[in-house]
Amino acid sequence: MLSLVPPGASPDSVTLDKTLQHLLYWLSKHYDEMDHEAQKYADKVFESLIDLAEINVENLPDSPQRRRSRRLYSLARGEHFNVRELLRALEVSPSGEHEAWKEAYEFIQIYLQRVLDLLFDLTRAERHEPVDVSILGLLFGCIDEILAATHLARHNYYTQANAHIRTVLEVLDKVELFHNCPEWIEVWAGDDVKKILKELSPSAVREKLGREKFDPIYDFLSDHGTHATFRWLQARAVQRVNLQEPNRKTAVLWVGGSKLEHHLIWTSCFLIYTVTQVLLLVSRIGEEILHPEECMTYITGALDSFIKFTEKYMVPWAADSGLNPDELRRFLLEVRENTGK
Repeated sequence: MLSLVPPGASPDSVTLDKTLQHLLYWLSKHYDEMDHEAQKYADKVFESLIDLAEINVENLPDSPQRRRSRRLYSLARGEHFNVRELLRALEVSPSGEHEAWKEAYEFIQIYLQRVLDLLFDLTRAERHEPVDVSILGLLFGCIDEILAATHLARHNYYTQANAHIRTVLEVLDKVELFHNCPEWIEVWAGDDVKKILKELSPSAVREKLGREKFDPIYDFLSDHGTHATFRWLQARAVQRVNLQEPNRKTAVLWVGGSKLEHHLIWTSCFLIYTVTQVLLLVSRIGEEILHPEECMTYITGALDSFIKFTEKYMVPWAADSGLNPDELRRFLLEVRENTGK
């Protein structure tokens, strides 16, 4: 407990200290039950007591107790982190969710369920050659990765969500290769680690699929999610400039998720894109088993939602950020034309 009086104080002061500690405990325990006016009063009491504690603590000689006390009043001011609170935040629904995330979350719930429905049908094929269990296993693994990414994105864990999204895109490329060329499954499941790394690395798989070795989306997610790059650090920090002293800058490092709005928009868009890619690939792999009309309805709906989301959030963000959104618009036009939109 944070002491509010200096060591060596009189017995009366110690009694007062305990009383104030009990007051702090009572206020914190019942804070959520108070009305607005009572909370304003409690805030003032908190601030006054914390100021008093800080004065006393800073006058103490350096010791473990002094350092513990400093951490406690810094915690009360929101200048320190509490692991229990960070974990608790991941267990509850965040308040004041961004409109972009609400739309993305709704999309994920609808279309990831449709992916699961199609995968269910693939596991119940009776009149057709069954899909290889390795391919099914990888596709079901994508569900877990997307669920993890969704939970992390919802709580603003931008880089962590990106890492899971990148994994899905990597898995989808392998699934496509294994579907087109089943002989690579044996290599992948074998013991020749060097051959696996050489022949089935993400870039090698893309090359075997007839695509460019470099994938800009995969590279972006690597930089902003999986790898310890400078961009990874930039995603969890900002720099504050003192207007009175422009040369004096302060780095602010975050724990508990990103605080930047565009990170949420980016990850929301990536999740919609990724779920759509899974849906497209599952539909193609199961074209002899799945109902074509149902698949086309799902695909058309997902692509239409992706286009609308990108036009509503990503294009304006690009324009507001001083970027040229024309390339993004051309990409959306190609998607629309390819789907008959």
